Amino acid sequence: MSSAIEAVRKHTRRMSESLKRSPIKEPRSSTIEDHPAPISLMLDGCELVFSNGVWTTASADGVQLQERLAALSERNEQLQEENQMLKFKLELLMDMLAVSKLDVLRLQEAQRH
Repeated sequence: MSSAIEAVRKHTRRMSESLKRSPIKEPRSSTIEDHPAPISLMLDGCELVFSNGVWTTASADGVQLQERLAALSERNEQLQEENQMLKFKLELLMDMLAVSKLDVLRLQEAQRH
């Protein structure tokens, strides 16, 4: 059994020594491969380019696209507000239903006694 333990120790020692001997890495040079080309996308005849974390238009129709985007963003905000109001109303109605259910249960309990 001790020979098995010694074999494991030798193997572990060899692995740890090989990990310590890592080759010296040369500093990376900044080449064209380090900076890939921006991603472009054609949607409905309008070219969009993703660069620096932002989608921008690459064609002259970009103004129309920007206006449509602004209108859609405004509509999205309106719908989110409406959704929030509907959720509030739903919670209020659920509370009212719970109260009326308790009232009915109290009346039934009072009629039994």
